[in-house]
Amino acid sequence: MYRSVPCSSPWLDLLRQHLQDAGYCRRIAKQYDFAARCFLLDLERRGKTIESVSRSDVDMYLANLKRLRDRYSLPVASRRKDCASIKMLLRLVHNGKWPPEFAPTTDHDIPDGQLKLPHLWSRKFPHPVQQD
Repeated sequence: MYRSVPCSSPWLDLLRQHLQDAGYCRRIAKQYDFAARCFLLDLERRGKTIESVSRSDVDMYLANLKRLRDRYSLPVASRRKDCASIKMLLRLVHNGKWPPEFAPTTDHDIPDGQLKLPHLWSRKFPHPVQQD
């Protein structure tokens, strides 16, 4: 796996620069760099761009991580480290706006009192039934 992971990418360079500017120690910077490279490789294999990544893509990637020596699932602590590095990379890609904001799609998702006027109007006054 180490040989197939790309070493250079504009996004990896941005992450490395951010880690250096923020004062992360070398050991943590290497771990973050490696986790981000593996994530980018996985995206490349699946034909996705980093700009189009959703929460479910990250969750699926983390759920499928395995240890190299025995192919068992990674411990939770290791997954948290990888998750932190991936989220940092995605925040850099999306100018600090990661995870993407949740857009409500149903009445249940919209908090009470924030429904739009046309929606309230249709609830209070149903459309008249046209008689033929």
